[in-house]
Amino acid sequence: MLLLSAMFATVTLLSANDARRLGATHVQVTATVLDNRIVTSNAADDGAETHYVTYTFTRGDVVIKNERGVPEDFFDTHPVGTAWNIKVHPDHPRIHDLYAGQTRSTAWGNLLLSVLMAAFGAWFGFSNGNWAALRARIS
Repeated sequence: MLLLSAMFATVTLLSANDARRLGATHVQVTATVLDNRIVTSNAADDGAETHYVTYTFTRGDVVIKNERGVPEDFFDTHPVGTAWNIKVHPDHPRIHDLYAGQTRSTAWGNLLLSVLMAAFGAWFGFSNGNWAALRARIS
């Protein structure tokens, strides 16, 4: 569990670095919705929906096409054919925000997940006599 937490902490650092870089330097470009879809989860029969938008934008001579999960309100206001301005890092177009704060909120979500995993790993490691067994091995 601690290993998974360390991996998520690494992802958090990468996400935070992307958010910092995008916040420090960005350009506005126009993106266009090519397709959108809703995926319904049946794992627990709760009918949870995830909204996806497929979009494209051009940076320099490079056309970038991507798909991302988005909040429902963004999905509802961006039907196929909609064009809007997005923030793109000038040197690394894979770093971009479809809506204000997307990269930053992703970084915070990854941080929360890594902290929860670390707490669970620590609890698991120190519970049920594991701590005493570890001390006995060290002694």
